[in-house]
Amino acid sequence: MHIIGVEGISFSGKTLLVKAIKNNLRNVGIIEEYGVYAGGAKNFPFPASFNRKEVLQLLNFFLKLELQRYKDLISLQREKSYKTLLIDRTVLSLMAFQYAIRFITKIDTYKEALKMIRRKRTCIPDHIIYLAISPQTARERFMVYKGQPDDLFVDSFFNSKLIEFYQQYAPSLFDIPIITINAEKSSQNVFQDALELISRI
Repeated sequence: MHIIGVEGISFSGKTLLVKAIKNNLRNVGIIEEYGVYAGGAKNFPFPASFNRKEVLQLLNFFLKLELQRYKDLISLQREKSYKTLLIDRTVLSLMAFQYAIRFITKIDTYKEALKMIRRKRTCIPDHIIYLAISPQTARERFMVYKGQPDDLFVDSFFNSKLIEFYQQYAPSLFDIPIITINAEKSSQNVFQDALELISRI
């Protein structure tokens, strides 16, 4: 059984790819992204302004969701009917946020967050597929989907720091091989690239 995480900034096509793989391959199980476990992204407790306490409280909220995801992952592994398990976002997303938000707020909780995550039960995949898009592409896709780009997760500077994390720091953080797919391409091409990668893992 292979456990594969799918990562990338918002609007890179993570959920779309995970669902496409599950719908087209046999014996694939999925751990859905944090928003599903929260009952929708609208329930994420993002504060109006960030201070150190609020940043860590937000992390604790996501770690509680992560524990639920971890339990579901263990259940799927015990079923032994799956050849591949896909995780839509991993704890790398949580660390990417901690890395990037400090450049916005000037509040550095990165090392403290890493210690918290390493003490918890989390879904750690064998490999990660990273869907690479530019901040501009994320912004354009957001505008098609939602309209006015007033969201932190389509802020070009914030996304540039998320990308910096995935490229420079993520590969060594949990010692997980990260394979990059150019997600600027059509969703069909990304899907074909992912299938080829999975067949080689």
